[in-house]
Amino acid sequence: KMRPCWFAVALLLAVTALTAAAAAADGGELRVHILPHSHDDVGWVRTVEDYYNFFVRDIYSTVVSSLDQDASRRFQSVEQAFFTRWWLDGNVTDAQRAA
Repeated sequence: KMRPCWFAVALLLAVTALTAAAAAADGGELRVHILPHSHDDVGWVRTVEDYYNFFVRDIYSTVVSSLDQDASRRFQSVEQAFFTRWWLDGNVTDAQRAA
């Protein structure tokens, strides 16, 4: 059984391939931009605190580390409630905030 996230990836790849084929048939060029982003619904299945402690804190810390290593990388934070919580978290360093 295919997990939902893999189904979404497979669907995205299929749509991209079909769009690229159509663009090539017209002699055009297709540019695909992939932007990593977060998507953790605030308080959907677990409490906000549980989501933050078990998932989100590590996502932001890992992403910030990755962005610090390569200035050309980009990341979009969707849930400002979690970002604010991470920013004010006592475990976040000034170096992480500066990145």
